[in-house]
Amino acid sequence: MVMKKIFVSVFFILNLTFYFNNCLCQSGWFQQQSGTVKYLRTVFFVNSQTGWVAGDTGKILKTINGGTNWTAQDYTTTQALYAIKFLNSLTGWAVGGVRDMANWEYSLLLKTTNGGNSWQQQYPTGYNIFYDLHIFDENNIICVDGGIDYSGFVSNGNIYKSTNGGNNWMPCIGSPYLGNSFYSVSFVNANTGWAGSVFWTDTSPEVEKIFKTTNMGLNWTCIKTDTIYLGFNFQYKQNVRFIDTSNGFLLQNYLMKTTNGGINWLKTDSLTTLNAANYYFINKDTGWIISTTDIKRTNNGGNNWTSQNTPVTGLRSLYFINILTGWAVGNNGTILKTTTGGVTFVNRVSQKVPKVYFLYQNYPNPFNPITIIKFDLKEDGKRKTEDVKLVIYDVTGREIVTLVNEQLSPGTYEVTFVGNNLPSGIYFYQLHSGNFIETKKLILLK
Repeated sequence: MVMKKIFVSVFFILNLTFYFNNCLCQSGWFQQQSGTVKYLRTVFFVNSQTGWVAGDTGKILKTINGGTNWTAQDYTTTQALYAIKFLNSLTGWAVGGVRDMANWEYSLLLKTTNGGNSWQQQYPTGYNIFYDLHIFDENNIICVDGGIDYSGFVSNGNIYKSTNGGNNWMPCIGSPYLGNSFYSVSFVNANTGWAGSVFWTDTSPEVEKIFKTTNMGLNWTCIKTDTIYLGFNFQYKQNVRFIDTSNGFLLQNYLMKTTNGGINWLKTDSLTTLNAANYYFINKDTGWIISTTDIKRTNNGGNNWTSQNTPVTGLRSLYFINILTGWAVGNNGTILKTTTGGVTFVNRVSQKVPKVYFLYQNYPNPFNPITIIKFDLKEDGKRKTEDVKLVIYDVTGREIVTLVNEQLSPGTYEVTFVGNNLPSGIYFYQLHSGNFIETKKLILLK
């Protein structure tokens, strides 16, 4: 009897694995309307509803409903913004700058204490373009600047720290004219952080460097030096991010990772990540990377990647608040959102065209944590495809996850819903297709 139960369990697991491997993986990303065609370079959310995006000409947009609607905030400038981060829903900073026709760089650092309703410039002009920042608390902030002076053919960036909320700043690595251009900074606790830089002059090769601090940015030590051709688009090629004190990632021409705090670095799947634009890891195993044509996801720390088809290309930045919900931004004001980690498993189970729309009861129900949702799409006039949306809601009507948001042809489909990150309770799933709308109840019982 015991052997029979084991056989049944193994049989179920094998069939479930076969199902997942043979599902048609549609795009788990859907577009949101930003209301701008400007190049968006950075995105940040404090929770599932409230977030900001920024980019060229200083455009700052805010949402308070998860990105369904975006509102332009009051600060507009001819300078680009490269990073925007918030301590909480009220207090945040945005950094950037501009290079003029004479190749002089000017910095831009903005602060808000009311959620972005108003922004004030804090940093005096005449410094170099800021590319990244880290916020410890309301008083302590770290910023890094690129400092490439093309007129003098030398890099002269630095790491700057403020201890009074951005009113005053001090360089952390002595004189700024030491040949380093800083493009990223990452902290995992109040003391330990890393910064990525490029050493560059007109007579020396490009040398990428990683600096580390263990005292809140007061002192920095170079822990990695490597000569490598990065091209002139430095700011997207020396991107260092750490998950904890041991595990971190570095984007050069390809993605590298460390498991010992940056002492040693190894390539991930360098063929897949070659010339990637940006990346984001929610933990040491699960991450996403932007390529020239799509978004790729890894579940094993970058050793293997799976493409996630996206409706647009030219993406530049990513941000996730958990393993399911994230946003990606890029050119032409593009904003993409996922509530499935970028993955949707849609399996067409029949080529026969149904005569009516129909939403089936999920099975099993109750479930823990996997269930299947099946629906029929009939042929509607002369259209070969139509927009289909399948959404999970909680009992308050709050959207939990969008399982399908794409065009599908008539047929019968099955979608896998995994609720391992949700608490037990009653949920609802709703199908939209053309003028057809239907809602059913499902129960997650752990």
